[in-house]
This record gives sequence, structure tokens and C-alpha cells, in this order.
Amino acid sequence: MCFGLRNPSVCFDEPLALGALVDEEAEDASALLSMIVSLQVPGEVAVFECSPGLQPSDQHPWANYVKGVAHEYLADVPAGKRLVFDFAVASSVPLGSGLSSSASLEVAVATFIERITGKKQALVTKARRCQAAEHKFANTPCGIMDQFISAMGQEDAALLIDCQSDKVLEEVVFPDSSHTILVCNSNVKHQLGASEYPVRVQQCKVVEKALGKRFGEQNFPNGLRDATPSMVEDLRKANALDDVHYRRAKHVVTENERCQVRSCTAVPRFVQT
Repeated sequence: MCFGLRNPSVCFDEPLALGALVDEEAEDASALLSMIVSLQVPGEVAVFECSPGLQPSDQHPWANYVKGVAHEYLADVPAGKRLVFDFAVASSVPLGSGLSSSASLEVAVATFIERITGKKQALVTKARRCQAAEHKFANTPCGIMDQFISAMGQEDAALLIDCQSDKVLEEVVFPDSSHTILVCNSNVKHQLGASEYPVRVQQCKVVEKALGKRFGEQNFPNGLRDATPSMVEDLRKANALDDVHYRRAKHVVTENERCQVRSCTAVPRFVQT
């Protein structure tokens, strides 16, 4: 489980876009081309076709987040039509600041494409498609938290998310204004695909194997989700984990426990997904 907090003023990319469904047999081939620009990378223009053969590109890696979402939504485009759009992005969020800007951009693109196709998806479906776009086109094995909070978050509230069942269990409203969340720019670039994130995913899998070996694989159908703090401590005492893997496991199991306990101290509110 995890908490995500959405503050539109600091983690939402503002898109400006025009789009349409164009006949695939258009005489002018250029009429089938889509274009993306961003004020944060001036002078660069990514041009491509929204077709089943669409692939990520090393030439404009920042555009892959938009391309990936477009690719995930091709199934919603009517037969004989082609999705075509011009898309510009302006953001006050520094690139690589770790404020879920990629997820908010993906959700903005998904919302835009749904308006073009006229097929509005469930919020969970939208979030999952955006996550798939990041997996396939940005080569980032991210979780679902950022996409969920970008698609479903409300101002002044957190979401309690069950990442296993794809359900928002609670919307947790802050009871008063006595608490302030301060976001500071450390100027340290954050890039999930090139960061420790993929490494930590693998480290957690190592811990899962150690748990299964000691306590029986049948007791962990959901991996670390089924582990308890006492089990992790037992592995450490048995020298089944080194310090790094112990810290990874402890973080996961205590965070799961913390979210379930702490959410009870705030004010829950039903969320439509």
C-alpha cells in the first residue's frame, strides 16, 4: 500500500493541444503526422505517426512519454482512422525533480486522447495504460502510485492505494490547515529509468526468495506484501540477508504497516474509480 499526495500547483504539466481522427487514406501523408514540442527543451520537435508500429526514440527521449500513451490508446481509434495531434507542454516543475511530472503528463495526454476518441476509460484503466506507457516507452519499471494519484487525486487529500488489487481504499482528507507540506528543489536530477529504482526492484525479489526458502514459498503468494517485520528480523538474525537487502525489506514491510495504521488517524472519504 502507499500514500500519494497530489498538489496540482507543483506537479501538473500544462498541455496545449489540438487533435483529430483523420482518414488513414489521406492523400497528403503529412496529414497523418503528429508533433510534440516542450518549452523545457526549446528547439526540439518530435514528429511521428500514431500507428501500431510506433516505437520510442533516443532522439527525443522526453517525447516518449507522450508517444507511449498514444500507443496505449490506439485500440480506441475507430477502424480506418488515424489519431493525429499537435501537442505542446509547458511546466513549472524542473525536469527530474521527482515530483511525478512524468505521470501527470501521461494522464494529461490520456485525458486529451479520450476526448478525441470519445471513449472515456475508467480511472484505473487510464492509470494502468499510463504506467504501461512508461514501462514500454521510457523503459522505467515504475509502480502505479504516481499514475493513480495523478488520475484520481484531489486537492488537500492523500490516497490510500492497494497496489495489488488496483483499488483506492480511501481518500484521506487532511483534517485542518495546521500542517504544511514544503517542496524544495535540491537541484538533484531524479530519473527513475536510470536511478536506483530498477535495482531496488531486483533487491526486493532477492528478499522474496529468501522468505520463501525460510518460511515456505506457499506463504508468500503476494511477495513482500505477505511478510511481517518479525519475519524480516528473523532473516537478519539467521544471516539470510545482508545489510542492504535487510534495509530494503524493512522499508517495504514497515511502510505497508504504517500506511494502514496512519490512514485511520485522518478523515477518510469515498473515491469513485
